[in-house]
Amino acid sequence: MIEKIVNNATYKYKVVPIAIFLVIELMFLLAFNLGNLGSAYRLFAILLVIVLLPAFLKTLNEDLTNGFIFIFLPLVIFLISMAFSPVFGSHPSELFSPSISLLNRDLFTILMTSVGGIAFLLLGYFISRTKLISKTNFIFFIYTGIALLLFVSLAATLMNYGFFHRIIYGERVNYFEGSAYPVVLQANLLQGFNIETVNYNVLVTMGLLVIVPLFALLFLKELKKPYPLILIAIGSIGLLTVIFLTDFRSLIYLIPALLLALMFKFKVHKMKHFKATILVAVALGVFLIFVGILAALEVGFVETVLNSNALTRRIFYNGYTIKYMGIIKEAFDPNFLFGNPYNYSYENILIFPSGNIILDTMKETGIVGVIAFLAVIVIAIKFSVDYINHSSDNVVTKYMVLAFLVTLFTRYMLKYQFNQLSFDQSYWQRNYFPFVESKEFAISLFLIGYMYIAKTRREVNIKKGEEMINE
Repeated sequence: MIEKIVNNATYKYKVVPIAIFLVIELMFLLAFNLGNLGSAYRLFAILLVIVLLPAFLKTLNEDLTNGFIFIFLPLVIFLISMAFSPVFGSHPSELFSPSISLLNRDLFTILMTSVGGIAFLLLGYFISRTKLISKTNFIFFIYTGIALLLFVSLAATLMNYGFFHRIIYGERVNYFEGSAYPVVLQANLLQGFNIETVNYNVLVTMGLLVIVPLFALLFLKELKKPYPLILIAIGSIGLLTVIFLTDFRSLIYLIPALLLALMFKFKVHKMKHFKATILVAVALGVFLIFVGILAALEVGFVETVLNSNALTRRIFYNGYTIKYMGIIKEAFDPNFLFGNPYNYSYENILIFPSGNIILDTMKETGIVGVIAFLAVIVIAIKFSVDYINHSSDNVVTKYMVLAFLVTLFTRYMLKYQFNQLSFDQSYWQRNYFPFVESKEFAISLFLIGYMYIAKTRREVNIKKGEEMINE
């Protein structure tokens, strides 16, 4: 049956090319968030997977046995953990609203979020294995979609607040339903076909994502016209956003993307001691995290050592880490292995949302869900390394794919804007939570699927390279 479909001329020469084109259009519309149709985009992604699956089934079966299955297992566990997280359950006596349903979403939305996430992973995989489109074009479409959304949102912000309003208005506030909201925290975002008042960090995050293409100008010789002009246009929108919202400190989140561009430019990743240096840095990071976990669990000798000098005390006991420790301590409680929505404070400090994507995930899904989420991140890093070393993509495409993921992850590790709406502090109102429902998560899964290179395919490329050298 499958072979009959695949060998059908209409399917091969008409249906597949049209479906591939629609995938790229879908990613553009998703990035632009046209209509704010999250569930509809995920449903469309599922339908495209069903249409394209016969064409790629043979390759997919081979790649699943060669390692692609390892991204599916933790991803499914994470999505299930998030879908049934008690953080989004109901508890009339302790939550703001007594009528909260599961995840505050209906069953259809939950299903689209879970299955849709896997669909975007597969669509990225399909795009990487077709020669029907330019690999450079598809990533430009994603950045362009985000840039257009940001352009409209920035224009609305400037119309409503004026230029540099975060400096001009100082300590002024707006009143909404009797509550005061600082003007300096506000901006406007195009949500569907409406302009919403959101926290300005939402626009800054998008601005950072569309600034990173500017670093691709380091590979100017690799770019054909009009790509350099497109890069400048996209990056300029991001720069103007940061300038007009006067959040210059946020530019520090661009450092990883800049280092990535320099790594590709000067081929640092091929130098002798690069791998050893990275492994040492990762080992140091894991050690510090382990120490932090022990401190959160209030292990006596660890607390004594950390409080013995000003440096370690400042690193492990500050405004950020106090929140982190509260969530970590709670997560190791046997009663909260799958998340806990009821403890809103720790030592009289609000710990949720924490501003860190991993810690918020731990609060929402407990140890089980966060381990699965971390496994997805680790496997994505493995895919990234293989993609850098073995993909035939040009350096611009490699950089722009990885720069999106690196910048988003860096930003969300320290400035994850869980609550987007500015004029409504209600815990259960319509904000971008959880992360799995956001367009950023869908795009990330698409890019992770795109980066996958099977081990057998790497070996074939290596053998071909060796044969060329011998000749």
